[in-house]
Amino acid sequence: MHATLTSVISLLFGHWIGDFLLQWDSLAKQKRTSVYWLGLHVLIYSVVILGFALYLMPFKVALLFGSANAVLHFFTDLVTRRFAARFSATPRKLFMIIGFDQLIHTATLISLLEYFWPR
Repeated sequence: MHATLTSVISLLFGHWIGDFLLQWDSLAKQKRTSVYWLGLHVLIYSVVILGFALYLMPFKVALLFGSANAVLHFFTDLVTRRFAARFSATPRKLFMIIGFDQLIHTATLISLLEYFWPR
């Protein structure tokens, strides 16, 4: 059985909350140069995603899903933050980088959801 469209939309909503709504301006700037602040961002994001996953999946599966997503989110941001910092003064390039970052996060969420979805 495949994940439902409702579950995909739910996780994308959780992603928006964790990756945008709960990321204040100074955190967004500081995570570009500090692993500590990047880790704090990923922790906040992961708690939100785990909350949504717990609603959608059994407890153990949600923990595995949330853990895998946290690790992949951290490494995605670790790579894309360097480009974002380099091109922060060039809005067009910065938005292309942010858009690509979000594409990777979305593909990660959907792929992990499909992988961990209870059969």
